[in-house]
Amino acid sequence: MKNYNDIYPSYLNTSSDNMEFSSFKRCNHKPPCNCSSCNCPSGPGPIGFIGPTGPTGPQGPSGPQGDTGPTGPQGDTGSDGRSAYQMAVDAGFVGTEEEWLASLVGDMGPQGVEGMPGIQGDTGPTGPTGPQGIQGDTGPSGGPQGVQGIQGIQGPQGDMGPQGIQGVQGPQGPQGNTGSDGRSAYQVAVDDGFVGTEVEWLAGLVGNTGPTGPQGIQGDTGPVTPSTLSGIQASSINRQNIAINNNAPILYDTVVNQVGNAVSYNVTTGVFTITQNGIYFAYWWVSANGTEITTGANFVLNVNGNPFSSGVSPNTTGHLAGTALISVTTAPATITVTNNSGDIINLEDTHSQASIVIFTIN
Repeated sequence: MKNYNDIYPSYLNTSSDNMEFSSFKRCNHKPPCNCSSCNCPSGPGPIGFIGPTGPTGPQGPSGPQGDTGPTGPQGDTGSDGRSAYQMAVDAGFVGTEEEWLASLVGDMGPQGVEGMPGIQGDTGPTGPTGPQGIQGDTGPSGGPQGVQGIQGIQGPQGDMGPQGIQGVQGPQGPQGNTGSDGRSAYQVAVDDGFVGTEVEWLAGLVGNTGPTGPQGIQGDTGPVTPSTLSGIQASSINRQNIAINNNAPILYDTVVNQVGNAVSYNVTTGVFTITQNGIYFAYWWVSANGTEITTGANFVLNVNGNPFSSGVSPNTTGHLAGTALISVTTAPATITVTNNSGDIINLEDTHSQASIVIFTIN
């Protein structure tokens, strides 16, 4: 770098604008200097001679990006270049463009190394549903799980399949409501116009004697039997909160009527005793009022302790009745009516809870 003495040589004593240059001293400062050692003038001096052009300095740093200039006019359209297929033909390929395109497909390369997963992009808008594609061949198993495809269009209704196998039995339904009490045969007869007691109605069940048949051959002399009606009627009347244990007999507390002495009754044990041989008809009924365990009521007429006939109901509340035709060949014989329901049976709190009639019919 040149100093001040190289650029500004020793001046001649020349006056200009009333300023003397002979008073300047050489120094290493660029004017204006105003230092005390060289006594340079404080104001700018006159324009000096143009010095020789110095060497080119080093490249300065790039300036800031200037503003974009205006777009130039549209250039003329260039001529069409040759296609890749034409270049291949020029280079020696022989064949059609389709054959050349097919030749560009090389053998499948080996599986590349799986790259790092990219960041999750934003979900794009759902495109329109494309047409249903044809069914492709089943590919080899073991590949990675593909992404979920879009929902296909609804297929046509298929044919009805064969009848399925019978399902397993469902659980038993709840117990139905107890039905209303039915009317006894005697009550039905009264409603139909019968006038009389229950014993009279029972006696009326025996029909009138039919006409005399032809004379039979002489038979052997038989045993002596009573020729008049003999029987008994007993009831349980005006008793409250009566409960009959399982296998226990009904205790009829009142003998309503007794004809003859062929049948007797013990009110303490509930046992009827037939004292004469013959054929006997028995009719009995009981009005039950439920139990907390069993699902049905069952009362049995026993002859000599053995079940002979029974009255069974699927309900534990209601009217049960039974009849029996008993042949007694070896008197005495005992008759009881017992609760065989498997649980305690309560009787209705009505005027008459149970009744029985036993009488001879020969």
